[in-house]
Formats: sequence, C-alpha cells, structure tokens
Amino acid sequence: MSNENEIKSCPACGGKGKIWTYSGGDCADYYSAGCSNCDLDSSHCDTEKEAIEAWNNQPAREADKARIAELEAKVQELNTTLNMYVADNIEVGQENQELKAKVQELSRIHESEIKELENETFELDELFQQINELQQENQELKTKLERVREEVDKGFQTSSSTYGLDHGVSVMEALSYIEEVLNDA
Repeated sequence: MSNENEIKSCPACGGKGKIWTYSGGDCADYYSAGCSNCDLDSSHCDTEKEAIEAWNNQPAREADKARIAELEAKVQELNTTLNMYVADNIEVGQENQELKAKVQELSRIHESEIKELENETFELDELFQQINELQQENQELKTKLERVREEVDKGFQTSSSTYGLDHGVSVMEALSYIEEVLNDA
C-alpha cells in the first residue's frame, strides 16, 4: 500500500480504515477495505488499490451521518447526566461524611453530658443521704427537746414547792436546769 493510496477513516463511525486480503482455495485472490471498529466494508475488489478507491470514494450515507449525529448527541447528553450524577454523588458523599462527623460529635457531647448527669446524680444521692441523716438528727433533737421540756416543767414544779418559788423562775435558773438535763441526756 502506498501513500497515494492511503485509506481513509470510516464514514460511519470515524474508525481507522483497514485492508483485508482474501486468498486461497478455488477462488482468485481479492481485497476488501473496511473499518477496524464497526466492521463496515467495501465490495470485493481484484486489487488492493481498487479496494482502497472503493472504500475512499463510497458515497456518504446521509442516514448513517444523521444516526451518527443522533448518537453523538445522545452520548453527550448521557455524559452530562453522568457527570451530574457523579457530582451529586460526590456532594452526597461529602454531606454524608459531614453528618457522620456531626453524629460522632453529638455522641461525644451526649456521653459527656451523661457522665455529668451521673456525677450530679451521685452528688444528689449524697445530699439526700445527708438530708436523711439531718432529718434523723432533727427528730432525735425534737425528742430530746420534748424530754427537756417535760423535765423543765417537772423541775419548775419541784423548785417552786421545794424552794418556795412561784412559777416565775428566772431565765438563768431555767437555762442552767436545761443545760444539766442536756448533759445528762
């Protein structure tokens, strides 16, 4: 094949042109030119040169050209759609990563808050324990105070009859008596 007989690309798909040589058997050798991509080929020719000329000079097929243009437009549309889906998928993936990071942060905050609440609950339990102890102590003091009042009443009655005092015992005497009763209790 010489440069003056260089084979053109395929008029249907633009693929690279190729020469096939058929030989052997009962038939004479013949040649055919065609596309290495879409298998479109020329008629069988006696020489390589005739096959190249037949291929290079075949009439353009308007239906093929229209179909090629239609398919190219469809490929472009599909590429555009694919690129949008890829971009959306990347964006969704990024949003997903951001959401995962937010969930992890909220989990850490939640765990921290739970620990704080557990500490506060422990402190509250201690406070309730102290309140219970103070209530018990208060009840014991009320009981002692009631006994002191009873003893004071008895003491006043005894003092007034023993010492000839009237019920107007001085405050100092009453306080001394209360102190003695408390010390004994």
